[in-house]
Amino acid sequence: MKETKFNGMVLNGFLMLFVTMVLLIAAIVGVVFAIIDMDASGGTCGGWLLGGSILLLLIDIICM
Repeated sequence: MKETKFNGMVLNGFLMLFVTMVLLIAAIVGVVFAIIDMDASGGTCGGWLLGGSILLLLIDIICM
C-alpha cells in the first residue's frame, strides 16, 4: 500500500465547529417555537416546523 500526499484544500476545523453549533441552536429554537405554536393553536399548526427541526437536529448530530 502506497502512501500519497493530500493536495486538496485544507480548512480550519473551527469553521465546521461554528457551523454545527449554529445548526444545533437553530434546531433547538425551531423545536421550541413549534411547540409554542402547537400549544397556542391547539395542535393544528407547527407540525411542519417541528418535523423540520427534528430532521435538522438529526442531520446536525450526524455531522458532529
